[in-house]
Amino acid sequence: GDYKHPRGPDYGWNKPFAIDVTDKLTPAPGAVRAGNTSRHHLAMRVYNGLGAGGVWKPVSVLVGQAVPGTTNRDDVQSGAGGLPSDLVYTASEPMGFGGNGEGGFTIGNAIRTVDGDSGDQLRVRQLLGHLWSPRYSPDGRKIAFVHDAGGRGQIWVMNADGTDAINLSNNDFCDRVPVWSPDGNRIAFLSDRGGDWDIYVMRSDGSGQGLLAGNPGLDRAPVWSPDGKRIAWESHTSGIPNIWIGNTDNTNSRPLIVPKKPLRIQQVVSKGQQFHRFDLGNPFPDNTFYLTDPEWSPDGKDIVAVINGQDGSRGVIIDADGSTMLKLPFYNSSQYVWSPDGTKLAGTFRAPNETELSAIFVIHVDRSEELTGWAQRTLIEAFPLGPRLGGAGRAAFVTWYSHGSAQPRRVVKTFSSLSWSADSKTLAFSSDMHPSGAFYVYTLKTDGGDPERVRQSRSAWPQEMMWRP
Repeated sequence: GDYKHPRGPDYGWNKPFAIDVTDKLTPAPGAVRAGNTSRHHLAMRVYNGLGAGGVWKPVSVLVGQAVPGTTNRDDVQSGAGGLPSDLVYTASEPMGFGGNGEGGFTIGNAIRTVDGDSGDQLRVRQLLGHLWSPRYSPDGRKIAFVHDAGGRGQIWVMNADGTDAINLSNNDFCDRVPVWSPDGNRIAFLSDRGGDWDIYVMRSDGSGQGLLAGNPGLDRAPVWSPDGKRIAWESHTSGIPNIWIGNTDNTNSRPLIVPKKPLRIQQVVSKGQQFHRFDLGNPFPDNTFYLTDPEWSPDGKDIVAVINGQDGSRGVIIDADGSTMLKLPFYNSSQYVWSPDGTKLAGTFRAPNETELSAIFVIHVDRSEELTGWAQRTLIEAFPLGPRLGGAGRAAFVTWYSHGSAQPRRVVKTFSSLSWSADSKTLAFSSDMHPSGAFYVYTLKTDGGDPERVRQSRSAWPQEMMWRP
């Protein structure tokens, strides 16, 4: 091959390598005339650590090109272009021995991009393992992602077309969830190298890796402030989740809501189509709340998070100085994301009753005291298909899952991985609302209309995605 072991020609490969097979894998003589598309094959001779063996093994050739229709032939929906920008998403693909998706071999993961103009898809990465968290760099030229081929996640970066992929982590630990800084010069990520999950940072070339934020216990969900000077994250240091903030030089780390400091708590209430702020008392004098999943507003003034309590989960908008908390109207809601222009919040909710309704909603946020510009509406709803099998009339007792019937279970539909387009007009998301139960990538204009299913996006599990900035 094209790679030589540094210890000499008698040794094999000790790292990933590539071989240029252009014009080398040609059809066998007479194969095309006989209707056979077999090619001259590629094989690799494998030895054990002592140099014994020498067994020839077949190699699947995976080419970064437009995704063939054989992967999801039943997907005939739209997605022929006209998107606000390019989209990157994770996909699951059958990986047959021929490398063409045919045959029951195993399921692999892939990262694909969708051209916003033409709708053409490009498989930029494929792996017999896990690929997670594809994230465009702020200039849209690079994609950071997690590569996990053996239980050891590593942060990789490649060009947006899939070329020049490089392992930035390059260590023996587990690194996850890359998050680009606003200027694209640094990447924050999770790592277990310190014995538990903390937040680390490195330069965009992988150098300068060091601790950015962390407390004893789990730390997760890092988000940069828009000016790149602060970071917010979810910390479980006290045994319960809370939102912390700190400077990006690993100084001044503190809870967003300081214990025992005066905190104004308000709730959005509606009377008809009018919305108002209603002042609530603080039930916890020490300001102990279950807060998760922070998301900084584009102007840096607020942080939206999810609060969990006796009334389920719901969104809250917290001033960046931790002085005021505004509870949002949707109960049992989560996955809040700001639109890039900062005027809207999207999220998902599960109806707290036996309708088993799942939905995506959008809130037009008004920060004024009067909320004169506040508006909210549901964009899309999904109900389980098939008969409900009976059960208690109370939301907390979903007994139709466990009454012993042999009938198919009634599976609640889901929405996940919400992502705003750069123009703040379209959402992309993953859902299993299709009658087959498979997960697809959908796009939906927030000013109205039906969701459009991205062709070829059928998956065995929820996808992760992001619009190109």
